[in-house]
Amino acid sequence: MKEEKSISNYNPNKRVIQAKDLFANENGTIQVIQRKLINFLDQLGYGIFAKSNKFLRGTLIKKRDQVISELTETELRREVIDVLEKSDVEEIYVEKFQKSIPTILSKTQIFTLKPIDVELVKDSKDTAYFAFMNKMVKVTTDEIELIDYKDLPACIIDKQKKDFEIADEADSDGDFEAFCKLVTNDVPEWLKALKTAIGYLLLSNKEANENKAVIVYDYLLGNSNEANGGSGKSLIFNSALGQLKNVTIIDGKRYDPRSTRFMYQNVEVTTNIILIDDVNEKFNFDQIYSAVTEGFDIEKKGKPAVFLIKDEAPKFVITSNRLLKMDEGSSARRRAYELFLYNYFDDMRKPYDVFGRNFFSREWDHKEFNKFYHFVFSCVQEYLEHGLIEYIPEGVKDVKLRAEIGENWKEFFDNYLGLLLDGNNSVDRREVEEFAQGLFTTFTPHSITKKLKVYCLYKGYDFELINSGGVQRYQIIVPEVSNSDENDPEGGVDE
Repeated sequence: MKEEKSISNYNPNKRVIQAKDLFANENGTIQVIQRKLINFLDQLGYGIFAKSNKFLRGTLIKKRDQVISELTETELRREVIDVLEKSDVEEIYVEKFQKSIPTILSKTQIFTLKPIDVELVKDSKDTAYFAFMNKMVKVTTDEIELIDYKDLPACIIDKQKKDFEIADEADSDGDFEAFCKLVTNDVPEWLKALKTAIGYLLLSNKEANENKAVIVYDYLLGNSNEANGGSGKSLIFNSALGQLKNVTIIDGKRYDPRSTRFMYQNVEVTTNIILIDDVNEKFNFDQIYSAVTEGFDIEKKGKPAVFLIKDEAPKFVITSNRLLKMDEGSSARRRAYELFLYNYFDDMRKPYDVFGRNFFSREWDHKEFNKFYHFVFSCVQEYLEHGLIEYIPEGVKDVKLRAEIGENWKEFFDNYLGLLLDGNNSVDRREVEEFAQGLFTTFTPHSITKKLKVYCLYKGYDFELINSGGVQRYQIIVPEVSNSDENDPEGGVDE
């Protein structure tokens, strides 16, 4: 019976109040004893939530087995009636209780319930939690553990549970893992970078101070920086992440740098990830830098703004078919994590054409969904162990390099750097500057050093600015290229 189950929440050091104890009968006049009713509700786990929380709109809750459920006053009254009807209380007493509800369970009386002050389960910098109908999943670097709710060290809120019965790990790859391998061209390091990005976004914690926006591009940017879509960005960063987190989409095609006041009006305090999807050519990452690093206002038309501080604000994903504008030397660059997806899929070849079923639909059975969840748990593990791994595919390095330092500077280093280096692979800094003066009208010693350093990074050269006898020299070592590297067109560089 419901009443017997609820008694598991009772404090054993207190006398248990039975349903029949709620009533007094004097000479045939039945009365409900208000004080005992409030204590009875306390025993059943009902109370007032003592802390503010973004997932709770109200404050009337029920706590059972470390799970907190939000209730309306009507739901509370109905549940109490159910308890009485399933108890050994005579029907005449239940009828009296029902008639007395406007008085004994009025809003004023309900809010005399005791406050419930509990700690809630939260992600930490080394642990992520995911709630399902039957179990809580705890993910650490070393283990994916399924935990009964009654064994949790703190409470969770019922509405955070995913409507799925999670099971032990599957013994084979699922559709989504195979998809991720295809969009990273089956290159292990590229796949690892994608997994760390997924894991980073699924971890609702910012203590690691790796507070970056994930910027996702297509591999086929093209030499002219042309737009190419359909690679699967939305499937991963909207559909997949949306299975476990609250994703709010902002239409990047409608972005207007002159009017950003209500940019976040569709964001809720419960949003975990903001996806700025398919940004247009006007978008400049520097303009959202403060939102990524400090937090931002949720300003809805006609309503007061709500400020989300950095630790409570969602994480950002930006998808683009073009390299984003970033001001040279801007600190915003350090807050941008760039990821590329191989264009295995396009407008002519969709995931359905390869897998024969739609992802995250009824066409997936329980086993396939279970494989998906365990794969993304492994993504969280990858991130917890390695942080965000940066990987630039070989095929886009040249495009990015031109965008980073400019077409003319790239050609300058391509044509003259080898000629300027002496037998020790070094060159006087002033000699490079003097040579550049004949080709460029404006630059500073600092800017040319910075451009050369970026050039060497993309080329895979070792770069160092050294002092030799009071003279600053650029030391540049070109590593020997192995046969395997020459034959690997999809190799990349880790930044």
